[in-house]
Amino acid sequence: KDLEKVLAQVRAALSKHPAAFPEIVLTSSETGDGIDTLRAIIATLA
Repeated sequence: KDLEKVLAQVRAALSKHPAAFPEIVLTSSETGDGIDTLRAIIATLA
């Protein structure tokens, strides 16, 4: 439930920034989850 609460807060904050990336990419510096996905997304932007 904490994750859903944080995601809702982040979505609300991002809705005020039209240039923000359109999707939230969940990552974890502890487990490495989502890092490969984030790298792939960044590579498509370069």
